[in-house]
Amino acid sequence: MKLKHALHIVILIFIAVNMTAQPKILPQRLGTKIITAYTGGAADGMVELLRNNYYRFEQVHPHANSSFWNPDESWKNKWRNGDPEQGERFLGSSTVFAWSTDAYHLLRTADRMSTTISVTLYIFEEKRPWYYLIIEGAAYWVIRQLGFHTTYSLIHKR
Repeated sequence: MKLKHALHIVILIFIAVNMTAQPKILPQRLGTKIITAYTGGAADGMVELLRNNYYRFEQVHPHANSSFWNPDESWKNKWRNGDPEQGERFLGSSTVFAWSTDAYHLLRTADRMSTTISVTLYIFEEKRPWYYLIIEGAAYWVIRQLGFHTTYSLIHKR
């Protein structure tokens, strides 16, 4: 599916959902959900790119710091002098603060946080019919895939 067609589908879904007499989606939350879905997908696309096709990342970003971006090297950032035998570089660097040591863990955290934010927003919304959740969920899934496709396929072409 082309990016243009996917965008049209998403727009039509949101128009259809909001044209009924049922409860409305708050615009500020809608924007936040769209941004978090897209960001989560983009982060996931980068994670997969770095893990499986780092050479494509290098082609687009030849001067990027490989000790931060390349998972084959960056795992060492968690350890003192890059050696697990010497212990953590700083307290929590291999556990709770691993996200701060390299791009791989930072992007995985961004992906998970985007999902957490989206789910949390649902908790505070007014009750809606169950099919709204399915329609919105499908729309956000498409938006997430657009984010993934942007970073994995468009920016870092094969």
